[in-house]
Amino acid sequence: MFTRPVDPRALRAALVACLAASCGGETAIEVTTDELCGELGPFKLLDLDEDERLIANGALNRFGDAYYITAGREPRTAPDHVEVWPSYEHTTTYRVGLCGEDRRIVAHDLTASLFTLERWPTAPLACQGEDLVAVDVTGEATPTLLLARGCSSGRQIVDEGMILREEIGEGELRVLFHRFADGSEPSFSPSIEVFAATRSYHAGDEEVLGLGDDGVLRRVSLVDMAIDVEAEGVAHFAATPEYLLWMSDADDQAVLLRDRESDIEAVVGHGPISPWGLRLDDGFARIGRPDALDGELLIDLSDGTIHAIPPGRWAIREVDDGRWLVAASFNGPWLLRDLESGVEALVSARAGYPRWFGDRLEIIEGSALDLDARESGALWRVRFDGSPEQMLAHRASPTHVTLPDGRVVTPVAVDADWIGDLVVVDPETLDERRIDGPVFDFTGNQAVHDALDPDTLAYQVIDGARTGVYLVRFPG
Repeated sequence: MFTRPVDPRALRAALVACLAASCGGETAIEVTTDELCGELGPFKLLDLDEDERLIANGALNRFGDAYYITAGREPRTAPDHVEVWPSYEHTTTYRVGLCGEDRRIVAHDLTASLFTLERWPTAPLACQGEDLVAVDVTGEATPTLLLARGCSSGRQIVDEGMILREEIGEGELRVLFHRFADGSEPSFSPSIEVFAATRSYHAGDEEVLGLGDDGVLRRVSLVDMAIDVEAEGVAHFAATPEYLLWMSDADDQAVLLRDRESDIEAVVGHGPISPWGLRLDDGFARIGRPDALDGELLIDLSDGTIHAIPPGRWAIREVDDGRWLVAASFNGPWLLRDLESGVEALVSARAGYPRWFGDRLEIIEGSALDLDARESGALWRVRFDGSPEQMLAHRASPTHVTLPDGRVVTPVAVDADWIGDLVVVDPETLDERRIDGPVFDFTGNQAVHDALDPDTLAYQVIDGARTGVYLVRFPG
């Protein structure tokens, strides 16, 4: 590392030239970076042993003036972890200042990203297996148990506490509510049983709706725990504070939409639907068929208009100009559909891994169904205003990120152990420059991305004495 020079521009040029020639045996850095913590980046934030690996679920978080970084030594053996991204156990969580100072160990065996609750914004919490614990930021005490099984599947944080569920039999769930306790430190009141047994439920900030085996949909208020019947003869449902969408268990499988404020209800469609085919989001009620390509009904909640998406189309989302992005398969082609007229316009025929936004579609060429996160393909951007397709990078992985200036950062040449090079690509010239390597993990995880400034990335190097977590800032 270099300290701040008298003439930063001159030293930066010399540094880049020297590193490109591997001066002093250092790994070549082929990209111009900005100062960070008084040094020209990349800046080493934390030393790690060579057998330590950042965990997949948000390995780096920031609270106040410190980063919390979690790394493990032993891979989990369950296939559902390894297939998507390697995950590690027997972890150590480190706390360091924003420039790596005051390193200390604050916890062991945490299994997911640290987080805080709005009520206690300065008190980091974490999952230790299925248990929810409070982390002592000084490292002087072991984590304190807050809720046994507080990190189990289905945990949901609401305004006044936490909703948990327990599987009590095939297709049956027990739903519990832990109210936040008063005080300056995180704590919870003893559990309140919301439903002893329910087939499915929906939790909001002030209520929980549960569907029993008797087909009765009941509402429990989280304010006073009062119980009301919302509907009878229910097979499936979806709910928001404003609307209830539900399918009757009668032979006609009628689907009804209710305005919960006025209590006005109308039939808007019929089954069959998939078990998860009823949705209320982004201003629409959605009725999906058993297969995503069997067609769908979209009900505009602003005026009640019902629009039919025909079979052979997968409805994805509304875009900024009011049309809907649809696809002919999970790999494309991709089209924009006018709901009123049914007219469709081809966006792109490219097959691949998609990311969609309000004004554009980005595709990594390949197969969206079986694309391995270690693989890469050409990255294309297609704007919905009719502009020509633009290649953003000759190769990019599904974990790539885009810098504020439009450049693409991505791992490439990733091997079976998930180690490769980290590069940055200028989409205007398609010039690819190497940032560092061999790199195991980087900012592609959203939780890590949110912990850093938009122009700053974090990544882990696996390379002998260089092994550790690095930060790099890019000039604007």
